[in-house]
Amino acid sequence: MISPSIFEHVVRIIEQCVSVSRASHKRKKRFATDLALVVLSIRYSTLRSCDLYGLDTLLINLRAKDPLFSDVVHLYEPTSDQSFFVNVSLFLAQDSIEETTFIAASSPPRIVQPSERLCKTWRMLRGKFDSSSTTLRLPDALSPCVTVPLAALLLEYPVAYVPEAGPGPMHVTLQVYECSITLPPGLTGIGVVKFSCPQGIAETVECWGLRDRYEARGVSMHVRKTIEVVDKLVL
Repeated sequence: MISPSIFEHVVRIIEQCVSVSRASHKRKKRFATDLALVVLSIRYSTLRSCDLYGLDTLLINLRAKDPLFSDVVHLYEPTSDQSFFVNVSLFLAQDSIEETTFIAASSPPRIVQPSERLCKTWRMLRGKFDSSSTTLRLPDALSPCVTVPLAALLLEYPVAYVPEAGPGPMHVTLQVYECSITLPPGLTGIGVVKFSCPQGIAETVECWGLRDRYEARGVSMHVRKTIEVVDKLVL
């Protein structure tokens, strides 16, 4: 169980090491909160959520300040220019690909199996990850058919969309899931996962596995469901 004092200690260290523009203070706070959840083994990973530069240097500085950061690695995906901070031990201990529903962004959307290219990239990551280095770079020129569902896997989304050729589905009714956690005692409503699923497929999507994983990490999860109608499915 994570105490609020340890959580606040980690957030404070991150905020001290991160330098962003004045206009980005709220995003800086959000980033510090998200990264603290990764550091404390509550989340697999977090996507960089504020305009940061020198992520290698940032992680080196954080590791120098507290050994709690020693198990976190920066993963860079160059095709989409995305950066993730990943908890190596948590990532290697649990394999989210087995509990993920893959949905082709076709008209209409349909459930598919993960592609061999995605599985190969996922296995490569799990084989290469260790905390001896600060950064791991994914191969250049990965297709969106790999990078889009890969991001969903890293963020522990129970649903991963897979792009297909063509314009994609239009006027889609979605079931939207917003998952927040409570850190005892009293740190409530911390958003960790937000994902969607086409309504016709939503009955096959199960959030209990995600909830169970988070509760095993010492936090309780609340899932809020809403319905949204979108003109175009944005991946």
